[in-house]
Amino acid sequence: MQYVESLISREKGDTIIDYRLGEQAFVEDVHKALSNSGVSEVKYAYDAIKGHSSFENISKVLAKGSKLCLVLPNLDFSSIPEYIETSQSAVASMFQINKDGKKNFDQDFGFVYFRWFGKALKEGLLTAHPCEIVPGGLYGVEKGLNNLKTSKNNASKYVFEVSKMSPG
Repeated sequence: MQYVESLISREKGDTIIDYRLGEQAFVEDVHKALSNSGVSEVKYAYDAIKGHSSFENISKVLAKGSKLCLVLPNLDFSSIPEYIETSQSAVASMFQINKDGKKNFDQDFGFVYFRWFGKALKEGLLTAHPCEIVPGGLYGVEKGLNNLKTSKNNASKYVFEVSKMSPG
């Protein structure tokens, strides 16, 4: 939570809602945040979470006529109310060829986006997510998984150096 806090601006109205506190708490916290900011409804949402009933929970706070973009493919989204328009977005679409063998729009977007992304990293406009190198190569994976399971990891990605395979 401390890392996420460092990324937002409370004075501009940013807030944090922790989906891990459960479905009811998520919905209540969204409504509370909306009320506190003087906003009466949510019309657009992007669900980048992969699990924890995220798209169902988001659906509970979206207004009629809203739009929801989903990133997970091949799921049953039938529980989303019909008054919410859905679309899907996936990085993989940048690598697909149209049936006629021509590039699709997503490929052109990917071409431009990834060049911009590299430039933004180089110039410091974007920064990498905090990471921790876990010693022991693949032998360290168990430690990493245990840390995740016991909540010892806080907003950090684990990196395992496969070339260093000595037991840790």
